[in-house]
Amino acid sequence: MNNFIFDLGTKLHFGQDMLSTLGDNIKKYTNGTILLTYGGGSVKRSGLYDRVITILNDSDIKYIELDGIKPNPEVDTARKGIELIKENDIDFILAVGGGSVLDNSKHMAVGSASESDIWDIITKVSSDIDVNKIPNIGTIITVAATGSEMNSGGVMTNPEFDLKVGYGHPALAPKFTYEDPTVLETLPEYHRRAGVCDILSHLCENYFGSHTDDGLDDRLVEAIMKNTINYADDYLVNNNYDSLANIFYSSTLALNGLTRMSRPGQDWLSHGLEHEISAFTDLTHGIGLAIVQPKVLEYYLNKDIDEGNSTIKFENLGVNVFEFSRDDSDLAQKTVNKLKEIFALYGNVTYLEDVEIPRGTLDNDLIASRVEKSSHSNYYSLTEVETREIVETFYK
Repeated sequence: MNNFIFDLGTKLHFGQDMLSTLGDNIKKYTNGTILLTYGGGSVKRSGLYDRVITILNDSDIKYIELDGIKPNPEVDTARKGIELIKENDIDFILAVGGGSVLDNSKHMAVGSASESDIWDIITKVSSDIDVNKIPNIGTIITVAATGSEMNSGGVMTNPEFDLKVGYGHPALAPKFTYEDPTVLETLPEYHRRAGVCDILSHLCENYFGSHTDDGLDDRLVEAIMKNTINYADDYLVNNNYDSLANIFYSSTLALNGLTRMSRPGQDWLSHGLEHEISAFTDLTHGIGLAIVQPKVLEYYLNKDIDEGNSTIKFENLGVNVFEFSRDDSDLAQKTVNKLKEIFALYGNVTYLEDVEIPRGTLDNDLIASRVEKSSHSNYYSLTEVETREIVETFYK
């Protein structure tokens, strides 16, 4: 087990009717004007927007609004937010929405503490960031999927280059997060499906960070994965509070660092590949992962078998999550087959053609080259040729 320091830095307010403390929590971090960020009309249709505005007004908190943040957050929206922050001396951002709203808000925060363009910061061309000037962030998360509500990372898309990249900074972890499971009641089934696949993918990519049993970190992943699968069927079609709450909580735990603290690494190849696909096509992230993740794991298992390497990860997952027998001669293969079945079931997709992305739409060579150079893979350090082989499996 590796040495580690565990400091999330985010206070989680979980449950129904918790927003009564929102005004007081914001005032802990600002005496001035805050930036309120959100996406489209869902926060208004659900009534959440009106609740937040009432709290801000009743608490005498001044605010400026920035809406229209897209599902794949774009660089130009971040630039607008950065301009507003600088012009109005904003020192706190309240992000209300899904992961894209929070990710874009994080980029606004770090970009406002620099004279460089935010894209240069995200792509690490520039690092002239004054940490003391980064506004604090709080969030009211409305989608069970991302985990961004309790970590310091996020992704951004630049349509000019058809490029989607990730960025993280310790100062970007939200100071507080509100999760009310009832806000998921108005979430459409499509986005619930995407969220479940995103959660399961986060768990897989933490889990397959090595070829060895990683002890408690592995057991935590297995427990969260089993819990997610246990409640997913009901969550997809009903508004049972326990199902909403368990999926929401699983989403946060899947990517808040809890499941990877003592690991030698994680494997983010699936996210790297999906980011390339959604950068080119604007595909919903979780639906893309439903296609990509099982193909990556199947490739890994085949490589394990070909090279005579340990398949203990697949075997443990099969026994501890799917309750297969340890004595099964094809245990690892059964586990991969089950994962393929689950992602197909929850994502309702198997191949890119299922989401109207036929062969020839994407530049597969470019995707493989970009992903190989960014070193997303840890379970195996794949070559560009091997990465290209995986991309080919995304098609029928």
